[in-house]
Amino acid sequence: MRNRLKGEWMREKALGILFILFLLCFAAIVVEETLLGGRRKRRLMKEAKKSHDSGKN
Repeated sequence: MRNRLKGEWMREKALGILFILFLLCFAAIVVEETLLGGRRKRRLMKEAKKSHDSGKN
């Protein structure tokens, strides 16, 4: 019976660690996409303005 409790404890600990790693990875992806999306949008707007301005000359 003691081994069964130890096994359950180890399984819960492993699942907890996996869940924490999942949350950390999810948060990292959200932050990365948010920051890169902002940079990408600013770069595209700058390029669009530059091409629009060069077309006027």
